[in-house]
Amino acid sequence: MKTFCLTSLIGVLLLIGTNIVQAQSAQNQFPKVSIIKPETKRSGSNAYQRLQNMGNFSDFINRIEEHEMNRLPKLKALNGGQLKSALAGEERLDSTIYEYWDTISGQWRGSYKAIFTFDSNGNETMITDYNWDLTANTWVYSYKYEDTHNANGAITLSISYRWNTATSQWDYNLKREYAYDAKFNNILFIESFWDFNTLQWVLENKEERIQNGNGHLTSDIEYNWDKINNQWIVTSKSELAFDAKGNIILDAEYYLDQTTGSLVGYFKSEYKYGSNGKIASYTYYNWDKDKSRWIGYSIDEYTYDSDGNNTMNISFLWDNSSNQWVGYNKYEQSYDGNGKTILYIYYTWDRIESQWVGNVKYDYVFDESGNMTLSVYNQWDVITRQWVGILKNEQTYNAEKKVTLSISYQFNNITNQWVADQKSEYAYDASGKQTLMIDYRWDKIAGRWVPGSKDAIQYTSSGNSINSLSTLYNWNDTTSQWVFSGKTEEVFDSNGNLILSDWSQWNLTTGQWVDGQKIEVSYDVNGYCTFQSYNQWDVSTGLMISGWNTTNYYSEFTFIPGIPENRINVYPNPASEYIVFFVTDISDKATIELFDNQGKKVWYKKLAVTGQISISHLAKGIYLYRIQNSGKIYKGKIIINNNFKH
Repeated sequence: MKTFCLTSLIGVLLLIGTNIVQAQSAQNQFPKVSIIKPETKRSGSNAYQRLQNMGNFSDFINRIEEHEMNRLPKLKALNGGQLKSALAGEERLDSTIYEYWDTISGQWRGSYKAIFTFDSNGNETMITDYNWDLTANTWVYSYKYEDTHNANGAITLSISYRWNTATSQWDYNLKREYAYDAKFNNILFIESFWDFNTLQWVLENKEERIQNGNGHLTSDIEYNWDKINNQWIVTSKSELAFDAKGNIILDAEYYLDQTTGSLVGYFKSEYKYGSNGKIASYTYYNWDKDKSRWIGYSIDEYTYDSDGNNTMNISFLWDNSSNQWVGYNKYEQSYDGNGKTILYIYYTWDRIESQWVGNVKYDYVFDESGNMTLSVYNQWDVITRQWVGILKNEQTYNAEKKVTLSISYQFNNITNQWVADQKSEYAYDASGKQTLMIDYRWDKIAGRWVPGSKDAIQYTSSGNSINSLSTLYNWNDTTSQWVFSGKTEEVFDSNGNLILSDWSQWNLTTGQWVDGQKIEVSYDVNGYCTFQSYNQWDVSTGLMISGWNTTNYYSEFTFIPGIPENRINVYPNPASEYIVFFVTDISDKATIELFDNQGKKVWYKKLAVTGQISISHLAKGIYLYRIQNSGKIYKGKIIINNNFKH
């Protein structure tokens, strides 16, 4: 069993955010939810063990941080889910304790503890959070979360509490209520907050959802509670329609006009499909407040070859001055007999000359095994009206389809020649594991390749596991020799679980290896992580200093299989550089659209299996996302915080 201990994030975050967690307002103890809601019984994976089987330890830590950052301070899934073991039927996580090393007192200090409670069906019914009181030198209550489930394992009631130190009792905080139809679709969500003045629950917002017989969402209405008139006020509405094949053909959004007090159009999308079942056109509309009608904003048309490959996309924008559709951009793609793209051209519409003008072009070449051996990036020269090479990359492969040589070039506009830029060489052992990578740079003056860095990897067998030692080198131009830079050792137990990751760096002055950081992990007999510690080298004292450790406790658990879930998690939110849309059972045809607060579509593309998209180019603000996946629509809001400006 390969199960990595993922609870380290608690320590990483609490090192920098324990006080922040304690100071958060009552309103922030539940992440704001409108679309992300529990729907059916959860799968066997849990919040800690969902991100397992990662390729290396660095990626392991980074993935945890990005996954969990959006969930502090409560340790439960974004959709209010249950915390279960990765292999249902064996163990469940009952509690986790995080401690940090106090360098002043020279001892371990408690920081955070969470205790989890489950019912007989494995549904998580309660999480109790504790913080360590340094004055009293004991654990004290912090927050508590209680969930009630129906017979299908779906949450029907969720209440959060916070500990009142003055009265030594739990105070209500937030309450969420859920209702489902006969097919287990979430049709109602009501959120209330506790009023400490009246000591009563006060309604805050509500959402009503309607699905058709095929499980497709056809109506979604959101409300806010009017405290003055004691009634629900509709704030937004979505209407969707589908054809007989389950393809979406209409998606209209409405919002509350504060001036008129009524719903008005926000945006509308219409979809048409060809005889091949693929989308043929997509038309997007904005609502014209002055004329009280839908106004076309953009239209996208798609063309395919006989094999179903998308060969051309053309986008048009509505020109109000000429009252007609005007070209905006165009994509053309060509494929080889194996369906691989060999030509991709992007055009923009020149309004002055009323014609398509090339922008960028990519050429690709593949060998008979389907390996890409050549890629060329070109740009259109508006003066010469010709394609001009910019970058080129050549790759060579071995019989196992692994890259052995990669060379990149830049085009010299003066000599009209390709000039070598960088080169990488790779070597592998008999089992196909990489053993060597050497990077070079091209010295234009000397006219030769100059080494830059090297990574040599050694493997040793230990039972059923393979340990690795990766040694990094830098090239010394003065001595023309390789010089140590750093090394990473990874050790696994007989079940393939990572038990040690030790990183060291080379001290050029002393000519010795200096410890950098070390992480050690322990597991129980079933492969579940029970302990993890992080240690870092202190340069001033010359000692390995303990940083933090996490301890997990489990109990045996028999899981009763339920109904597969269908959900989406979004993290981090707010985001600055990237955002991940984790969609259950994502298909290769899933698409995502982003709209700004004016309803303008600013992003549309196919959603990768990883669900990750870059948003660093988007301006700071609130955006609406819409994901289409296997006939289902997911919608919600994201916040982008970055310094990008148009």
